[in-house]
Amino acid sequence: MKTKILLLLLLQFSILFSGNRINYFEPRDGSKMVNIENNIIIGFERALSITPVEINDCIQVYGSMSRQCSGKIFIIKEKNKVIFIPDEYFKRGEKITVSIKGRLSDKEIKYRFETSSVKPQWYSDISIEKER
Repeated sequence: MKTKILLLLLLQFSILFSGNRINYFEPRDGSKMVNIENNIIIGFERALSITPVEINDCIQVYGSMSRQCSGKIFIIKEKNKVIFIPDEYFKRGEKITVSIKGRLSDKEIKYRFETSSVKPQWYSDISIEKER
């Protein structure tokens, strides 16, 4: 009986002190043609127990043209998603690298995506001749 209790306690401590796994990134790793106005979303397996200021120290966003990208960090209500909103839009055709480390991950994780090099053309931007 003592062995079962000890194993149960060890299991709870290992879950408590193990790193919180990242479930997904948005935009996804390797994405191309990403809108320059995109935010970055990181989803976690469990609720986070650190503040946005601490999270800001754990996430670095670097652009091939704009260099170090500053921005604001938001945590959603359930505390299992982090949203990074850049202070300035990314540049067209830019390669973005996101680095996650510190209290957000046991080891440093890097993922990359690329913004679209062309401006999307919306229907309102297209001049259409009226039929007579």
